[in-house]
Amino acid sequence: MPSVVKIVTYDDTGDEIGQGSGFFISPQRIITNEHVVAGAYSAEVFTNEWYYDQITILNADKDMDLAILRVDAEDEIPLQINPDAELKPGQRVIAIGHPLGLEKTVSDGLISSVQTTDGVQEVQITAPISPGSSGSPLLDQQGRVIGVVYATICEGQNLNFAIGIETLNEFLALEETPRQLKVAGSPALWRVAANRIVVVKWIATLTGVLIAIAFGGVSWVILIGIVVMAMLWRVLSWLWKSIFRLLTLSFRQCRYATASVSRQPWRLFCRNGSYVGMVLLIGAGWFLSTSVNSATEPTQSTVTQIESASSTNTQSITVYITRTGSKYHRNGCRYLNKSNIPITLNDAKPHYGPCSVCRPSR
Repeated sequence: MPSVVKIVTYDDTGDEIGQGSGFFISPQRIITNEHVVAGAYSAEVFTNEWYYDQITILNADKDMDLAILRVDAEDEIPLQINPDAELKPGQRVIAIGHPLGLEKTVSDGLISSVQTTDGVQEVQITAPISPGSSGSPLLDQQGRVIGVVYATICEGQNLNFAIGIETLNEFLALEETPRQLKVAGSPALWRVAANRIVVVKWIATLTGVLIAIAFGGVSWVILIGIVVMAMLWRVLSWLWKSIFRLLTLSFRQCRYATASVSRQPWRLFCRNGSYVGMVLLIGAGWFLSTSVNSATEPTQSTVTQIESASSTNTQSITVYITRTGSKYHRNGCRYLNKSNIPITLNDAKPHYGPCSVCRPSR
């Protein structure tokens, strides 16, 4: 089904907000849910053979939970809309989307009920949907669009919902208010700098350096290690979020059938996990510092051996004094022309000072 697309949204730091689905209603226009693109700084649309990163939100209505996007496409195949469809309980329907990122997943079921709440036609369906299905087209048996999947209630069974064709017709008749999204992969640098998570990470890195210096001294190994850990931070953060997301998948409670909303519990936990990671970063810097310095610092026995060797050396070194002078000299010093009395350096140091001309051993 080339008409159904996957939509990935990003915040102003380039981090992924969530994923959802959508479908072409013309070669350039895509219908999806408003909550799929809500708060998006940039987005990407993926088709079977291509992707688009220059996206304009032509219109979005929070009450209807519908949005229409425009991409720079030419030959995409749109789905046919059935504007006159009469939705009835028991009618068989088909949903095609990207639940949990699984592409082009097809599910079928029946219409359980059709209700109008606050002017919005809601269709309850039994077709299975999951986070990531938001924005999927709801099709009749002829493959025509009769609704847009938008929500599920995880606490129940087969409590899935779609926006009905009547509300979709009303939305398409609204006046457009275009808003251009930024190109994916180009975050706002000044917002990145102001992002509190980024600031805290920088503070943690600098704190790790200061602790390393205070407790272990400056070491190139430590500084390089901290830089490498900072560079790998995004990779480790992504792995942490992915693992936690898989572990808690069956325990999350969600209302909207998209990762952009149901992600919140694990995303908040991962932010707390970031602080744990920063503590580990500081601890790793301190551990490397103490390890490197303990390996380079001499042990007490080594120091004793050095001092003993130094004492032995001073006893074996011979210097020279004069009968009336107060200095000891090297052999051949000009002050030894009248008298030349040999003496060990160890015996000379308590009573004589070193000559400033010949500079003997001290």
